[in-house]
Amino acid sequence: MKEVFFLKIWLLHVILDHGRYPKWFTMKTELTFSGTDDFGLILKYCGVEYCEPKFSMRSHRRKDFLFHYVFHGSGYFRCREREFSLSVGSIFAIFAGEVVSYSVIPEDPMNFCWIGFTGKNASRLVEIMGFSINDPVLTLDPHNDILKLITRCVQLCKLLVPYSDIEIQSILYKIFHVICSKQNCTRRSDFQNNTSSLLFSSPSLRSHVSRAKNYIQLFYMKPLTIQEIADKINLDRTYLSKIFHLIEGITLHNYLTGFRMESAKRMLLETTYNIQQIADLAGVSDGYYFSRLFKKYTGSTPSQYRRDQRMKKESSPLPDILTHDELQFSGASLLVP
Repeated sequence: MKEVFFLKIWLLHVILDHGRYPKWFTMKTELTFSGTDDFGLILKYCGVEYCEPKFSMRSHRRKDFLFHYVFHGSGYFRCREREFSLSVGSIFAIFAGEVVSYSVIPEDPMNFCWIGFTGKNASRLVEIMGFSINDPVLTLDPHNDILKLITRCVQLCKLLVPYSDIEIQSILYKIFHVICSKQNCTRRSDFQNNTSSLLFSSPSLRSHVSRAKNYIQLFYMKPLTIQEIADKINLDRTYLSKIFHLIEGITLHNYLTGFRMESAKRMLLETTYNIQQIADLAGVSDGYYFSRLFKKYTGSTPSQYRRDQRMKKESSPLPDILTHDELQFSGASLLVP
C-alpha cells in the first residue's frame, strides 16, 4: 500500500496550563492522508483549530465528508440557507458537494477539531449516525474522547509509523462509535444493529434487499405499498422491512420516499411539467401531500427548489473545492420519518 503524507503547520507553541492555550493564541494543524479503500473508509485529512474572535469560513464546497467537533466556545454553521448554533459538544457534518460556511461568536470563539473522509462505506455510516443534509448538527455529551482520537490521527500522520493506516482506520470507527454512544440509547442501539449488519450481513439477505430496491426503481411511479413489494419478491412484509433496515440503515418506506423525491428533483430541473404532473409521475397523486414530503426531504417547496436551482445554474458556479488558504479570512440530509 502506498501512502502519501502532507504536513501543514502554521503555528506551534508550548501548551500552557495543563494543555490549555491562552485566548490570544491561535494554532492550526492540518494533515492530509491518502490511502486506498481496502477498509471501506479513507481518511483524507484531520486537524485542530484554535480560532481568533474574527474567524470565519466563507461559503465553500468540499468533495469529501467532514466532521467538525466543537470542544470549546461557540459559533454558527450554515447550510442550505439555515443557520445552526454550535456549542461545546456540537458536531456538524459537511456533506460532499454541499455549500456551507461557519464562523465563531467573537465573545466566545469556538475551537474545533475535524476529520475528512471518503470511501464506499462513508455515506451509509454517516446516515446511520443520524446526520442528514437537512439535519447536519448533533449535540453530544461533551465528556467524550473525540478530541483525543483526532489528535492521535494527527500524530500518526505526522510520525509516519509502520502500520499507521490500520490504527487510523480503527480510530475512524472509534470516533463513529463515540458519536452514537454519546447520544440517546435508541440511537446507540440503531448504530450497533446497523453497523453489525453492514459488516456481516449474508449475500442472501443482500439479494432480497437488492430485489426490493430494483422493484422500487422500476415501479416507484405507481402507488406502491410495502406489502406489494414484499409480495412481488415472495417475502413476509415484516421480515423484508427488518432486513432492509438492517442492511441499508433506513426503512423501506424511507427508501421509497427518497427515491421518489430524487426523481421529482430531476423532473423539476429537466422538464416544464407542473407540480401536480410531477407528483403523479413520482407516485404521489396528492399534490399537497407531495409538496409536504418534498419540503421535508429538501428543505424547499417544489416551486422554490425549481426556481433556486435555475438561478444557481444561470449564475457562475462555485469551484468544486478550494484550498484551505482560499477558504479562510478574517482570522488565523432528510429522510421522511
